[in-house]
Amino acid sequence: MTGKILSAALVAAMLFAADSLSAQVTFSKIKSDRTSAAGIHTPYKVHELHDTPAPEGYTPFYISHVARHGSRYNTNERELKSLLTPLHKCDSMGILTDLGKDLLRRVELLYSESEGRFGALSARGAREHRGIADRMYRRYPQVFSDPDRRNVHAASSTSLRCVLSMSNFAVALVKDDTTLCVDFSSDDRTKAYLMKNTGIGDIEDARREITTPVRREMFDPGRFFDAVVTDRKALRSALRDRVQFCKNLYVAGGIVHCVDLEDKAELYGFFTDDELYTLALLDSYDFYGDHANSREFGKERVAMADELVEDIISKADMAVADGSHTAADIRFTHDWMMSPLLAMIGIEGMYKSHSLLNAGRYWMTSDYIPMAANFYMVFYRSEDSGEILVKLLHNENEVSLPGLKKGSGPYYRWSDLKPYLCERIAFFTE
Repeated sequence: MTGKILSAALVAAMLFAADSLSAQVTFSKIKSDRTSAAGIHTPYKVHELHDTPAPEGYTPFYISHVARHGSRYNTNERELKSLLTPLHKCDSMGILTDLGKDLLRRVELLYSESEGRFGALSARGAREHRGIADRMYRRYPQVFSDPDRRNVHAASSTSLRCVLSMSNFAVALVKDDTTLCVDFSSDDRTKAYLMKNTGIGDIEDARREITTPVRREMFDPGRFFDAVVTDRKALRSALRDRVQFCKNLYVAGGIVHCVDLEDKAELYGFFTDDELYTLALLDSYDFYGDHANSREFGKERVAMADELVEDIISKADMAVADGSHTAADIRFTHDWMMSPLLAMIGIEGMYKSHSLLNAGRYWMTSDYIPMAANFYMVFYRSEDSGEILVKLLHNENEVSLPGLKKGSGPYYRWSDLKPYLCERIAFFTE
């Protein structure tokens, strides 16, 4: 008996360790896939998808979906100018090494590609959403083949990159079935629940007070600048903050992949594996503290997803009602809304709250909120009893809710899931 108990305990510990490892920032993950270091600037990646069969007699009939916009350019010109200005000055002073000149050339190429497009959806971002929509259509054909449910309601934040993500997604849905009827909305009403950000600035300021000194302690820019300039003393007249420069270059290195320039302007090669790992770890502290369920700020931050979860509930209720003609509700928002949404819903990996300076042990931003990050619920109805089951997917993969134990496999009864979601709203907004 003792041997069996120890064996079971060992297996449980191994599974826990494996689960933790899969979600954390690790040197080996970044060494094997450097683009995964980019956090929210990581392009969307499709892994092998799996569908657990629904219980016998249950058929999918409705999908409720929320997604972040797809891959984009740098949000503003300032981010790249902060790299170009000091590099140009160093070049004029004659202190750039051959590697430094190559760095300047690559950043100039990224700037040239981005000029007039800052903040815009890239061609890759459009492809990401068309692909997600196409796979959704093919995985759940019953949802889109019901002759009585031909309506798809699409809503977007007022950001153009979200509007274009919505458009590309819708185009892919209807390309094989022109009988679907898609209506679009992007206005102050959709903005109210898809871009709710009251108080984010205060949270970010408080988080910086914690992470800025940690960043300066953990990241040493010395090796990097020794490789790209010949005179550290002269560098001081061209660049005041070397740590911030490396952080901005780290962001630009992710964007390069988002705009299909990795073959011409790849930037992560200027960092060692250790440096890139440290930058990714620091990024996890920043994003988790700003937008996830951190112990420091999570209660206040996650509460901002309340109206979005309420919209999911109310529209689902309308869709499951007799006589509904709705096949799907699709919504398009931003990384800073997707993260609190997933935390409020309480999907695995985002249910528990951790200190932001411990986030790297449990959280890797690119695993949860890459470009085109998505969450959707597939509703199934029993042909016999009429009971509604719901399957939840994050980035197209089945997920569970640690806070809701009732369910069969990845399927949850709507009669259990709805009150659970209402309780989550109440918990974070009380």
